[in-house]
Amino acid sequence: MHDLDVGLLESFNDDNWQPRVSLLPPFDNLICGRQRTNRVFGFDYNHEMFLPEHKRKYGYYVLCILWGEQLIGRIDLRLEKSKERLMINSVHAEPGAPTDKVVASKIGERIEQLGDFLGAKEVVYTARVTKAWKNSLR
Repeated sequence: MHDLDVGLLESFNDDNWQPRVSLLPPFDNLICGRQRTNRVFGFDYNHEMFLPEHKRKYGYYVLCILWGEQLIGRIDLRLEKSKERLMINSVHAEPGAPTDKVVASKIGERIEQLGDFLGAKEVVYTARVTKAWKNSLR
């Protein structure tokens, strides 16, 4: 560890540290090793883009939702470049995921930021959004 990063590491024990939401792409190092991810996080991630459509549970291109140090959900999305919109095909919460409005709002903010980054003028949600987060994600 670099000595300039010691303060960052020590801040994890500080009351000022707040978890944040990150959206992890399918080949992120944190989740690409399925057995390790399952063992460490209790999270079973399968690259469903390699499965026939009828065998997919979550979708074609699924991002994992990381809240602090917990994998709490999955998002299937698709950018429609011609319509300049980010389609959120489904949002799934993992069992035991936080259901409060603060977390749901942070997820929504991160999705909006992703849409901005991708050049989408709007983010459109389908009906397949987990009940716990539905009101905060629209």
